[in-house]
Amino acid sequence: MQGRATAKSSARQGPHLPAPCAVLNGKRAAQEFCDAKTLAYGEQERIGKTALYVAPSKSGAANGFWDLSYWRDVADCVKASE
Repeated sequence: MQGRATAKSSARQGPHLPAPCAVLNGKRAAQEFCDAKTLAYGEQERIGKTALYVAPSKSGAANGFWDLSYWRDVADCVKASE
């Protein structure tokens, strides 16, 4: 996963260590990744030491589900790992 927080964490921890947090952008992507028929938004089960989050898609089709709180949870996870 690319992103400033992940890159910053990886640079600090070393390239061989997992990122402390990962986010999937949208339920459909999360369902495919997790091989699950249904998922709720928010924190999911960890993958090793990495906290996995599902956040509403940023696409216009998901406008009715948009909630900044899920993205803030991810930001809090990143901040806590620094």
